Amino acid sequence: MEALTPCSQSLALSISPSHTAQWRKQIFRQLSERTHRELDNFRHYEQAVEQSVWVKTGTLQWWRSWKPYRWIDVQVALEQFTANDGTRDSILFIYYTHNEEKKYVHMFLNEVTILVEILNEAKHSFALYTPERTKQRWPVRLATSTEQEMHDWVCLERCSLSLCAC
Repeated sequence: MEALTPCSQSLALSISPSHTAQWRKQIFRQLSERTHRELDNFRHYEQAVEQSVWVKTGTLQWWRSWKPYRWIDVQVALEQFTANDGTRDSILFIYYTHNEEKKYVHMFLNEVTILVEILNEAKHSFALYTPERTKQRWPVRLATSTEQEMHDWVCLERCSLSLCAC
């Protein structure tokens, strides 16, 4: 066992603090070069991880605010996207048919000033107000088939508005 002690002492003495510092500088330089070689040359590409898009679709009913006033079946898509800088924006699309012609209405959720559930025994509905729609007294009114589905849509839209309380 004593024969091993001088070897371990000589090994410990050969790694001095100056060697350690020099070794660390060399590793740092190599990592910096690798970063430049593997990442810096590709920074102009869009960062896919930093951007995201999700879409929720469904079949709802929309209160048509022109004659004949009535609920009509529509397809709805809520699209939320996050930009590179972290800002989020959302658009609600309502697809409908009028006189056998396919049309759509859209609403930027950052323009929504009020999102409210409407208490009505006949329909599970909610309304979205913007300054313009408030002036015209025409909110976007949507109805779901169940109360739970209404709460899900309202929750998603609130989160899209950064009013998460779900």
